[in-house]
Amino acid sequence: MSTSIEILNHQIHTQLKVITEHGAEYGENINNVPVLIHELKKLAHEYPICFMKDPDTGQFNLYALLGFAPEENLYLDQHQWNANYIPLHIQRQPFIVGRRHATENTQAPNTEHDSGFISINTQSKRISHTQGESLFNSDGTPTAYLNSINELLSQLTPSETMTKVFIAQLLNHQLLESARINIALNDGSSFSYEGIYTINTDRLNSLSEVEINRLQEQHFLAPIKFIIQSLQQLQRLIDFKNNRLQGSTHETA
Repeated sequence: MSTSIEILNHQIHTQLKVITEHGAEYGENINNVPVLIHELKKLAHEYPICFMKDPDTGQFNLYALLGFAPEENLYLDQHQWNANYIPLHIQRQPFIVGRRHATENTQAPNTEHDSGFISINTQSKRISHTQGESLFNSDGTPTAYLNSINELLSQLTPSETMTKVFIAQLLNHQLLESARINIALNDGSSFSYEGIYTINTDRLNSLSEVEINRLQEQHFLAPIKFIIQSLQQLQRLIDFKNNRLQGSTHETA
């Protein structure tokens, strides 16, 4: 995917529009997506959530599973995302919270955010000059759409920090364990999830009252329960997959 990150500036980007529909052509054909701790309550009702290691850094991150095979997003049906809540990482595209070390435009930014600058990937396929949501009004003020993006991005930095603290606490308490999930599909095929980690419930149940109270004080006990509960959504993924396999069979019959 091409990227060209620029700090948003109404004088430079006043004609830009953002296409907000869903689709594989916008890079949404992925089988997992990074998520944040403050999303877990909503995510747990619709997506299986797990931990995976960054292959470059070895650091754990939180992910929602979207499919089985590479480039398979079972929540995506053409231009429809079949879930009531869409992960923030998807919602924010093609915007990011810019950092000082980001590739800066030559003109000073005029759209500033408490945690940085709003930046945009001007090479994203969501960028258009003819269709989509406008970013700026004719007087240079942000549109309601851009204000909604600003509000959404305002959640990112503090939640990214809290997510790292949360994972560090799970590691400190030895609450992560590797898992291998074997999936059997109706057409006789099977799939195994490898390289994922879940909450070690045996270890959780063995924690002392002091340790449990500490997790409660840090507001980490509820997220732990959301992650455990979310694994029930694996059956939802299996149902999605079986429905598609059945549809493919009917199409080729």
